[in-house]
Amino acid sequence: MQLNLFEQEEDPEVDKSTGEQLIFCKDCNTHKPTSAYSKLLTTGQGKQYYVSRCKPCQNKRVQTTRHIMKTAPAVGTHCECCGIDFALVVNKNIHMDHCPVEDVFRGWLCRNCNVGLGCFGDDLKGIEKAVAYLRKHDERS
Repeated sequence: MQLNLFEQEEDPEVDKSTGEQLIFCKDCNTHKPTSAYSKLLTTGQGKQYYVSRCKPCQNKRVQTTRHIMKTAPAVGTHCECCGIDFALVVNKNIHMDHCPVEDVFRGWLCRNCNVGLGCFGDDLKGIEKAVAYLRKHDERS
């Protein structure tokens, strides 16, 4: 079955008492009204996009990140994942990586490695699935 990428989105969940659209917070795992979220952007057609965490969860995340940054060691000379020399990387593309479960510093990464780990769920299970996929399709085997 092929996905229809141009199909209209399903109607969003709505709070019956207020009529306000509900959004799922990925941190506290609850549906909350849009007023509980910060706006991310508005398209030219007027569609609103919101941050994926409600304001209390987003505030907690920012405070935790600030605390980890204060206790983190100085930035090293290279990405601790791929090894690229940070002298070749724009400063804003050097990221502090932390364990999202235990909220502890893990290392300094380049943007690509930081985003990549996040896309694979920030855990070994996601990385192992990607490795298994690549091994399955490795032309050299």
